[in-house]
Amino acid sequence: PWRHFAGNTKLQREQALNPDDGDRMSLPLYLRNMSSAPNSGVAADLHLRLVQGGSWALTYDNLGGVQNLGGYETRLTTHNISPMFSEPDDNADSVAIEVRFVIRRYRSSIAPHFAHNDTAVYVQKFYDYYAYDDGTAENGYGVFGENSQAAEIAVRYHSYRRDTLTGVFIYFNHSIGGGNIEQPFLLNIRAGGAVPSETLYTLQCTTQFDGLNRFVWYKFDRRVVVEGDFFVGIKQQNTTMLNIGVDANNINAGKVFVRLDLGWKPSQMDSAGVLMIRPSFARRTDFTDIPTLAPAVRRQGAPALYPNPVVSEARLALPSGAEGIAPSGLTINVLDIMGRSVRRLPFAYAISAEGLPAGVYLLQVEYPDGAPAFAVRKFVVIR
Repeated sequence: PWRHFAGNTKLQREQALNPDDGDRMSLPLYLRNMSSAPNSGVAADLHLRLVQGGSWALTYDNLGGVQNLGGYETRLTTHNISPMFSEPDDNADSVAIEVRFVIRRYRSSIAPHFAHNDTAVYVQKFYDYYAYDDGTAENGYGVFGENSQAAEIAVRYHSYRRDTLTGVFIYFNHSIGGGNIEQPFLLNIRAGGAVPSETLYTLQCTTQFDGLNRFVWYKFDRRVVVEGDFFVGIKQQNTTMLNIGVDANNINAGKVFVRLDLGWKPSQMDSAGVLMIRPSFARRTDFTDIPTLAPAVRRQGAPALYPNPVVSEARLALPSGAEGIAPSGLTINVLDIMGRSVRRLPFAYAISAEGLPAGVYLLQVEYPDGAPAFAVRKFVVIR
């Protein structure tokens, strides 16, 4: 979160400031001459834009020094500027900083460069949560089998200031058949230390699936204050593999612990990626009306589909308890076994399978905002 970064000088020094240059912010850029001929009179200008609340909150421009590059030479250039961490609202949840470098010809006598290929842009985003993952699941994780009904996993986080947790974002993969969805678990916030310690807060939850790589926000019903190290834990209440999303492209060892009996131990999954669990510090003043990503009606069962397997057409029937839902506002989304949408159409009780190759598919009935209305139904197309 922005207010955690903006208000912590130590973190700024570690992440962005150059202590050898008066604690100014250093932004490096490598320039390379791709020709064998010398290239003189080139500059790289810096343009910073800070976005808060959807509008520009700050702009900053710094002209780069002129560089004379030899043939195939690579040179590091650095812009050292005064930090702007105090410019936006210190209490802001989310801020985006756009860093833009633009190549400029210093002397007009030199042939013009390619204007459409002269800019490098990077956007650094600060959200209202902590995350180790990049938002895409390549794998899944869970404890299952004999004696796993009370297993608990916990992920260590560090809050750089005393602040209030308002919920946790979690992404659960959708197992084939949806057996891991609607499973009960306890969401625990635990105090930090070498291993998870005392429980600060517990919330009864069920696993939910809102679509591929879409997190569900499990809101808290009271404020939970943390500072420094703390743990977000998921404690199982049966032997089902919950299938928490795993980002395999990022490794952050030493953060995940598991308890199967009486003691906590480091998890062996540390070398396989990071769990898609994000503690949120979003500012809320009324804990009675925090929105969730999923309406309560989605806890209904899956629609019936027959015949199954399907050759050309199938009939659809909504589950019991769905009498208050207007079918005219629903959409049918057909996904392949990898979770990719292959067909989307307005709700109808007759569904054509024409054009679908033989294979296994998932049928999801959605609200207009894309949230699932019911559990997912698996079906098979045969040719």
